[in-house]
Amino acid sequence: MPATLSSLSTQTSTHMLQISRLFDAPRELVFEAFTNPAMLAQWMGPRGFTAMDVQNDVRPGGNWSLRLHKTADQTACESRVLPDMWQRGTYLEVAPPERLVFTFGWDQRSGVIDYETTISITFREMEGKTVMDFEQGPFQTVEHRDGHNVGWSSSFDRLTEFLARS
Repeated sequence: MPATLSSLSTQTSTHMLQISRLFDAPRELVFEAFTNPAMLAQWMGPRGFTAMDVQNDVRPGGNWSLRLHKTADQTACESRVLPDMWQRGTYLEVAPPERLVFTFGWDQRSGVIDYETTISITFREMEGKTVMDFEQGPFQTVEHRDGHNVGWSSSFDRLTEFLARS
């Protein structure tokens, strides 16, 4: 049976973003999709962007980075055309296949990150499927939180398509 994605819920507070999704795929595969650079490159980023230059040292204290390259189809960001965007962070906790905690920042390629958030992801097995509980924050503004909600929701839609092909 192909992998499908069902949205369980999206909750937001002023400074935190929470998304829960149900993936029709084994927990080990979903965890690997978040940690294997070749797999990340296949789905990470909202529609209209391709993940490139993916580096991922998955261990506490290890760093990760990637570049989101814009494509002609920027349906997730229709209101504006964006340049290539770099993201990076550091792993704080790695517990395969149950949990990932890492920092997240937009890197302006000047070595300066405007602000940094923390992402916590828990993967729970449920009848052969995976429940992913995602939390990111704290955000400085509601607009930053909502922008990340749009981007992550689109990325997770792409993840379900990737899982269906795997």
